[in-house]
Amino acid sequence: MALGLAIIVVVIVGVMGAGLLTLVSTDLQAVIAVNRGEQAFELAEAGSRSRKRTSPLIRAPQTGLPGNFISTAWARVLSPSPSNTSRQTGLSR
Repeated sequence: MALGLAIIVVVIVGVMGAGLLTLVSTDLQAVIAVNRGEQAFELAEAGSRSRKRTSPLIRAPQTGLPGNFISTAWARVLSPSPSNTSRQTGLSR
């Protein structure tokens, strides 16, 4: 009788241990995923701050083109003045 009870207790403790191990492992994987997401976000923010700090020509809101990721030199190429429009497109006015 005592041997049967001891076996049942060992099996119950083993099942509870396996359940606890699964729970802890799943929680650890979730924490790792959250940390990776935060790390990716912080890395993107650092890249954005670095770009803003090191490249003053990137902002060109006066071009009328969408977004702020265009240099003023490219803004002049992409939005030509009326005097050189016919020369660039080959059309005459």
